[in-house]
Amino acid sequence: MRHTYHRSRPTTDIEQGEEAYSSDLLSNVSYEIRDVAANAANILYEFIDAPAVMSGREVRELLIRAVGDVEWNQLLDLLFWYGFLGLEREDGEAAYIYSVKYDMRRLRALIQKKGIDQAAMRINPAFWRALEVRT
Repeated sequence: MRHTYHRSRPTTDIEQGEEAYSSDLLSNVSYEIRDVAANAANILYEFIDAPAVMSGREVRELLIRAVGDVEWNQLLDLLFWYGFLGLEREDGEAAYIYSVKYDMRRLRALIQKKGIDQAAMRINPAFWRALEVRT
């Protein structure tokens, strides 16, 4: 089932609250990223209208376009660290940083096991409304 967030229909209070939360989270995480990687301050906005699940290859290409060949890997780590991206597991669940007890080595090992290109990366649903992510 594909969901797309359209602005033309009236929204409920719950949907408005969800959108406000998503927008606040997007701003806050963007500020956090800016503080540690100034050249990537707007990286989350590169995911506007992206599919909820992307291959590692697609994410890598997006990051390389944004920050170049040298820094994309460090930026990928930041996106995982801030819980923006998670690794989709075989059972369809996503492993986000908080679900691996903030152990980046564990998350990296899961990614390496699949291989960066074959790894399926899921945008955290908390960001979907703000970025109009396609599901």
